[in-house]
Amino acid sequence: MNMLEFIRHAAGQRQTAQEVMRGYDQGYCIRKRSNDPRSRWIVAMGPVAVIAMAHCCLFETGGARSVHRLCEHLARYGIVIGSDEVASSDLGHQLRLLSLVLDSPDAESGMLVLPPFDTRAAARPGDRA
Repeated sequence: MNMLEFIRHAAGQRQTAQEVMRGYDQGYCIRKRSNDPRSRWIVAMGPVAVIAMAHCCLFETGGARSVHRLCEHLARYGIVIGSDEVASSDLGHQLRLLSLVLDSPDAESGMLVLPPFDTRAAARPGDRA
């Protein structure tokens, strides 16, 4: 049971009694389905986690890529979502709120994931200062 409590504490959204405090935790990967204390935990990433995943997924690509690439990246962490499901999911909602996607009829899934940071100027391992 201690392992479950640790995972809930490390990956879960902070459970607060005050509604105004709920927005302070944005790096979660799991959250309660509703405010009811008995509700189930679901996989749903907060804004900081979504930005981190988008960055890690696109870091070496040099630009926008299909949402299919993000789905493959998430699958390596055990988070399985089909590229056709993203647009109507909580993940798709977060991506849109953060302006990390473009709707593109040319992309295989209809959405392109945009890099959250300009990585061209970022220092790479082995670069000299």
